[in-house]
Amino acid sequence: MITVTGTGSAHGKPDLALVNLGVESRHADLSQAMNDANTTIQRVQNVLHGAGIAAVDVQTSQFNINRFEDPAPNSLFVVTHMLHITVRHTAELGAVIQAAVDAGANQMHGLDFGVSDPGTLEQEARQLALEDARTRAQALADGLGLTLGNPVSVTEGHGGGLPVPMPKMALRSSGPAISEGQLSVVVQVTVVYEMH
Repeated sequence: MITVTGTGSAHGKPDLALVNLGVESRHADLSQAMNDANTTIQRVQNVLHGAGIAAVDVQTSQFNINRFEDPAPNSLFVVTHMLHITVRHTAELGAVIQAAVDAGANQMHGLDFGVSDPGTLEQEARQLALEDARTRAQALADGLGLTLGNPVSVTEGHGGGLPVPMPKMALRSSGPAISEGQLSVVVQVTVVYEMH
């Protein structure tokens, strides 16, 4: 028997983006801070829906109220309301972000890219990993003067997606210039082969 590990990676262009943006409002009066945040976040949501973002793709991801002494004994209330947004057409991402900013969004805490069907990339990476494992096993068998037999067992592991380059975000009239880069899926397989 011989045990080898093969690695395969598949690459694809992202077709969706995940954005966390929202509103921070500051006021000495808590009711006013909440009212300002609520009014602005509703305006942002309306703009997002007007830009074609479905209601199911907009979710509150954070809502915080904090009190600060600024300077003591004066209190300042800070209300933060963040939205997790799925943009299903990456070509529209810059315009969507710009529309949200124009509507009053003043916070952005992350931008990630993904693919709507990761299974296709995983299958491609898996096949490449199996081929890599067989090539390695064959090289070892040849080096030992043996004949490679059938696989006895296979264990799969995922290396996950490789990091995506940080997008460029230079605000301009049509929205931020965003580089979506490319996503990678890595699969590793450990295969045990018979040897004769």
